[in-house]
Amino acid sequence: MLTIIGFTNLVTYLIAVTNIGVRFPAIILIKKIGYDYDSQQIAQIMKMILYVSYFLNGLLLLLCNANFSSYFILNIIPARG
Repeated sequence: MLTIIGFTNLVTYLIAVTNIGVRFPAIILIKKIGYDYDSQQIAQIMKMILYVSYFLNGLLLLLCNANFSSYFILNIIPARG
């Protein structure tokens, strides 16, 4: 039971860190594109943050509400003896 709660918390933190990690390079790329007006640039940055946050939070909801009680994470490795 404790490992399931730990896995859920781990996924939550990974999604948050990934969200921050995707945001900064995307902001740099949008600034390199160079828009004529600052309002265009800010609008593109805000859209990008919205889309990435929406996708990652949807993934977070799927993983956190999944039933992992009968699943062991190392079963992914095909090491059957």
